[in-house]
Amino acid sequence: MTLQIEQFFALFGSDNARARIVEIVNLVALLLLCAALASLSWRLLTPSLTPINLLPLPKETTAVSIQSGLAQIKAANLFGAAESVREQSPSQVPLSSLNLKLNGVVAAGDDSVALISVSGQPQSPFFIGDEVSHGAILDAVHPDRAILKRNGVLESLVLEDVSSSLPGSAVQTRRGRPGASIRSMGQNTYAIPRNFIDSQLSNPKFLRNATIVAHKDGGFLVKRMKKGSLYEKLGLKRGDIIKGANGQPINNIQDAMQQYQQMGSLGQIELEIKRGGQSQMLQFHLE
Repeated sequence: MTLQIEQFFALFGSDNARARIVEIVNLVALLLLCAALASLSWRLLTPSLTPINLLPLPKETTAVSIQSGLAQIKAANLFGAAESVREQSPSQVPLSSLNLKLNGVVAAGDDSVALISVSGQPQSPFFIGDEVSHGAILDAVHPDRAILKRNGVLESLVLEDVSSSLPGSAVQTRRGRPGASIRSMGQNTYAIPRNFIDSQLSNPKFLRNATIVAHKDGGFLVKRMKKGSLYEKLGLKRGDIIKGANGQPINNIQDAMQQYQQMGSLGQIELEIKRGGQSQMLQFHLE
């Protein structure tokens, strides 16, 4: 039975357990390159909109009758003024005054998630409809921001790298802590220090160094990757298809969550990829 995201986090209600789960998600998602969960610093492509097929007007409908009907509707003002029905652009939603920091997003329709730090506390995942703080409900998630609704009014949180470019913004992007980096232990085997993972996750800019998209045959395709980026250091190459981790397929968020529940203590991750039509394994050891 597929484990739903809400059910998964409900199993780990205590702060300590929740913090451990976040650590697990951070590591595995980093290795999955933001494809399934993206370390709770998610930035995925928004799902494409389903095209609407418009039915043709009956042949007997004339231009005169159409114009006449429109004029009557306009005169009756049945739908109110144009401004009242125009959907507000996400970029026009004012910034929230609450003490919240948006660290990452998954823009995935109804399954969207925002990683938010409340009042300086450790970051936590929030789903559409969740109360974040002081009655503010997560209303929508976009690739660069999250929209909250508080007392019927919309307000926004934007990712740090976006916030720093806004006029009058005092938000600055955190820099990763200095420390050891990823090191190779042999063919397709790597050691990753914990503090290195934390430093990377604290700066959402690293997510721009690759583009990961869902693959038609399952898994996630590394469509674009900058040379010398973190992703290259993890042993991945452009064109790789990420198929799973620790023997379990990863095709969507639910797959990843179900796997995390079964992992227990993380000391090693085995990432399955397909490269040039051949399956390969990448080994990662957490230090």
